[in-house]
Amino acid sequence: MSNSPRENLNHSQASAKKLRSELRAKRRSLSSGFQSRASNAASRQLLKRGSRSAGAIRRAKSAAIYLPAFGEISPLPLLLPLSKRGVAIYVPVTFGVRMRFIKLSVSAIKRLRLRRHPLGMPAVAGRGTRSVNQFDLVVVPLVAFDSAGNRLGMGGGFYDRALAGAKSTLKLGYAYDFQWVSALRVNSWDVKLDGVVTQNTMTTFREFARLCI
Repeated sequence: MSNSPRENLNHSQASAKKLRSELRAKRRSLSSGFQSRASNAASRQLLKRGSRSAGAIRRAKSAAIYLPAFGEISPLPLLLPLSKRGVAIYVPVTFGVRMRFIKLSVSAIKRLRLRRHPLGMPAVAGRGTRSVNQFDLVVVPLVAFDSAGNRLGMGGGFYDRALAGAKSTLKLGYAYDFQWVSALRVNSWDVKLDGVVTQNTMTTFREFARLCI
């Protein structure tokens, strides 16, 4: 796959609805084997020694990831290696328009109680106790991202609200290469990412260096 943005999916020329529809359909069309290989490759990109994120990962004491749905690239391969490094892992819980996070362990993942989120994805049952600004790292799902670190999500605004006050948290998007588009139209409430990890590359943006010092 190409490591450059797709010019034909320039969001300044297409509605968010159309872009979401096209990219979500492409994700759903991926084989389970491809999804698994890409997810493992993205994990290696983030964790490999000497990478741009190595210092931040080494210092991290807590991190938030997400439960994949609709063919999303999965951050679950990060669970075991981060846990072995002593990083406490959390996953999101939503209630109303708010998002909080609940702790997840390797041993507990098969016993998770799930419910159906209003947007259709599986969600953890229970009440979260942590907010994003309490984490060193948050791995963020997305539908599309651009070269300036802008993110297009599912449209519910949960992550934008949650990330708004997380000035010192390293915010990394997780995506397939084909989700990189040349430009996204930005809204006043959108929160930029500090970097994006795909199965083949790691792209960083303006705030990344400051947060990784």
